[in-house]
Amino acid sequence: MNGGILMNLQQMRYFVMVARLGNVTEAAKALHIAQPPLSRQIKQLEQELGVVLFDRSGRRLHLTETGHMLLHRAEEILNLTDRTVCELSSSELGQEGILSLGVVPSMSLMVLPQMIAAFKELYPKITYRLLIGESLRVIELLEKGVIETAIVHLPVDEDYFASYKLPTERLALVYDAAFFPQLEGTFELPVSRLQGLPLLCHRRYKELLEQSAAKNGIQAYFFCLSDDSNYLIAWAKAGLGLAVIPESAEAIARHEGLACVRMDDPELTTTAAVVWGRKHYHSPTTRNFISFIPQYFEQCKKFC
Repeated sequence: MNGGILMNLQQMRYFVMVARLGNVTEAAKALHIAQPPLSRQIKQLEQELGVVLFDRSGRRLHLTETGHMLLHRAEEILNLTDRTVCELSSSELGQEGILSLGVVPSMSLMVLPQMIAAFKELYPKITYRLLIGESLRVIELLEKGVIETAIVHLPVDEDYFASYKLPTERLALVYDAAFFPQLEGTFELPVSRLQGLPLLCHRRYKELLEQSAAKNGIQAYFFCLSDDSNYLIAWAKAGLGLAVIPESAEAIARHEGLACVRMDDPELTTTAAVVWGRKHYHSPTTRNFISFIPQYFEQCKKFC
């Protein structure tokens, strides 16, 4: 066999069709070409490979042992080629591909799974790479191009990032009821009752809480400030204080057996957003996801 010969895809398709039909004339009709050029292609292929592919002793062509071996390989190669072309086309349309997404913990348990479930109905072949972290860390990954889009708490640099704002949500307190029996049965806690209570607060909410406390004639007691809500919830579970979290993170706290209560100040709110770099490259999959977000939340409004 001549090792310098590289059989092309057209030759493979011609050979496979002849092998399947066992007749050059029938294969030529199926391929929509004339019979003589097809015969020449098959003979040329045998000469280039230095092997006999067909037994021509009968009325129909039969594969030799070498021919069977080539048919098996050629079908594999052609199937893989066709599949690759199809996948590339689907990827270009965003029908297949990977969605690289960053998300803050408070959104990762409740909001995101429902959103992805709806997106999956439209794009069932998409797979996901999910990175969970606090807003600053997720934004850093977005800037570096490690992820293409993210769900973080505002504010973000609007000159650098485009965004779609999600519904604003109230802030809540989570705590171990065994350590704070005075809050038992409380559904909505007046901010004035925070006097002296140890708050475990994300730095993002500190100024907001200070303003609310001052408005209610008290001084907030920040036992711990952190950039990671997961640590605040862990400290709350240890009875060290009341963690200030968005209501969307209540599911995490309840899973840990913590009690939850809303504060009565309607201005104690936070807003998250889906964000993406204005000047970054976005894959078709990411572009489809970005387009999907407003449609999804409009549908949510209709059924809420």
